[in-house]
Amino acid sequence: NVLNIITLAKKRFEEPAADERQFFSIGCHSHNEMHLLPEILRQMADSCPMLYPVFQVVPFRHLYQLLDEETVDVIIAFQEKSSKKTEGIYKELARVRITGVLPANHPLAEKELLDEDALRTQRLLLLDPQRCPDSLNAVQQELASGRAVSDLLMCGSADACVMLAKAGFGIAVQPDFPSLRDPALAYIPIKGTEPLSYGAYYKTASGKPLLKDFLLLCKKSL
Repeated sequence: NVLNIITLAKKRFEEPAADERQFFSIGCHSHNEMHLLPEILRQMADSCPMLYPVFQVVPFRHLYQLLDEETVDVIIAFQEKSSKKTEGIYKELARVRITGVLPANHPLAEKELLDEDALRTQRLLLLDPQRCPDSLNAVQQELASGRAVSDLLMCGSADACVMLAKAGFGIAVQPDFPSLRDPALAYIPIKGTEPLSYGAYYKTASGKPLLKDFLLLCKKSL
């Protein structure tokens, strides 16, 4: 990565007038979240043909440092309330329900809500706390309380949770983004859980037209 950056920098120095790319760096916690962005970036590219998106997928404890250092223009993430992560601004883009994800032909897929009794009949597929936003982790801990270790399966990514749910290993506890839904799966709200705030962290939008467009398109899309 360092060599690539050096090579690009040398090319830009050699031909400074030729590089008209408009770099826009987006930080997120998982590759799964990038699937929210194709249509948003397509619309941005329509108005800015030289748009050059750059992605930073970084573990939770380090991503906000990149924003403080202005290495990224914006972070898309669930709102973190447990501690002050950054000096930046948080803008809510959506309220996201917590759902139980299971095969569409599963007996519980016909329910409108999954209550505690229903959840206790199934293994829970949870996201590794080290890779999980604080707000979702709090929900996971409550649902896992009092359950045997054999009733829980920890996954390293949201994609892994959903894949194992599809394979019939249990119910994945996941935020529900309609644009990421798989038609082979059912997404049933979990009773007693509050929607999570999903949004963007940034330092300032002043003088940053690409960031302003991004925030507006995210708000409409999400």
